[in-house]
Amino acid sequence: MATFKRIGDTQFLDICKDASEQEIIDAVKGGANVHAKGRGNITALMLAAKKNYFHAIRVLVKAGAEVNAREDPINPAPWQIARQDPYYKGYTALTHAVMRNNAEAAEALVEAGADINITVRVNIPYDSRYPDRPCYDDQLLMLYAIEHDCVGIVKALSKAGTKSINIRFSDGGTYLIFAARWSENREIINALIEAGADDVADNEGMTALMYAASRNKPIIVSALINAGAYVKAKSREGKMARDYARMNPRLNGSEALKRLNELSASLTK
Repeated sequence: MATFKRIGDTQFLDICKDASEQEIIDAVKGGANVHAKGRGNITALMLAAKKNYFHAIRVLVKAGAEVNAREDPINPAPWQIARQDPYYKGYTALTHAVMRNNAEAAEALVEAGADINITVRVNIPYDSRYPDRPCYDDQLLMLYAIEHDCVGIVKALSKAGTKSINIRFSDGGTYLIFAARWSENREIINALIEAGADDVADNEGMTALMYAASRNKPIIVSALINAGAYVKAKSREGKMARDYARMNPRLNGSEALKRLNELSASLTK
């Protein structure tokens, strides 16, 4: 009877880095150490995530690979070291999947319990007005995916559950509010809503619908209305989404403004 040959940690990690997905799976079945770590504490799971080998990811996880293991931080900022920043401790397998827009790998990792509320390092363009400002910042994975219009990644991360989807930021904002402000993609909005994103306001009383209305996003306005967004909500300024839409001349005559007017009028009768 044919049997798989057990291999050493270094050889196994080389296979994960350079070989095919099936060879990784065969190595795991042959008893390879799924906890093996290479330079910088990189793991087999991280290497599989980089290549979008989602079948191998499931096999590795089933064999006991640590889903949320982190490799060594890359050039952590002094302020992060000083305060032991809980967000930036080095990349995980999910970070690598998100950075490469590997949606299938991301989904497999989220299903296995990967933490989505960690950060990815992003570059900041140099600005001569702020010569001492760092050239990079750390952004939560979901925000990164929304900003870069990675629909598949947003859908994958949304499977983490409502608790993860509805975290609140220091300004009271949420992933849904961020998407309404910065995305033009209806699929991203729908993915968040289907995952259980709450229709809430930030510290200024602004809802996702208000932001979409104020930023000339008729497609996003319509998507939020269709999902049942509360059109009668008022911001700290005492304005409803309809009022912000009316202040935006680019929405004049749009179907989105028409619907906001009709719904707001029916609610105030």
